[in-house]
Amino acid sequence: MAHHETVTVNEVLIFQFGAVLDQLRETVERIPADEWVRGDSRRQTPVRQAVHIVGPFEAYAKRSAGGQFRWSDRWGHKVGTFARKVPVEALPDRRAVIEYIEEVRALVADWLGGIPPERLCRRRRVANGRFQSNLGRILYVLRHAVLHLGYLNEELHRRGIAYTEFR
Repeated sequence: MAHHETVTVNEVLIFQFGAVLDQLRETVERIPADEWVRGDSRRQTPVRQAVHIVGPFEAYAKRSAGGQFRWSDRWGHKVGTFARKVPVEALPDRRAVIEYIEEVRALVADWLGGIPPERLCRRRRVANGRFQSNLGRILYVLRHAVLHLGYLNEELHRRGIAYTEFR
């Protein structure tokens, strides 16, 4: 009889979040500096879209550990939201966002690695009905990131900038 190695749900989640962060990092690295901070709208500005992807990962990781997250904490402006204007000179450069991605990667691994499996399927009630359990909430955050990575890639495609392939 063949030996089958099992993989924990926690390991799967860490891997999948890591894949999104890998693809985002590669995308950030290939965006030309002059394209990084400009866009026809706030949503079409690559730096803002990139930070919007990473921010919820940081928020959920910190809140699960009893900490707090505010969009303006890191750069003094709400770079990762689209409701407010942020002066171009206040937008972080690509290197700063890559550092942010790597810091958040470590937070995510701690967050997802530390959740007891029995707690993943514990029911959670949410007013908007977007998820029904702790695992559902985690998958919702991941779906949100993939959606916005798609928006970012579409914007790069529109500008004629090569984007990373989904994997």
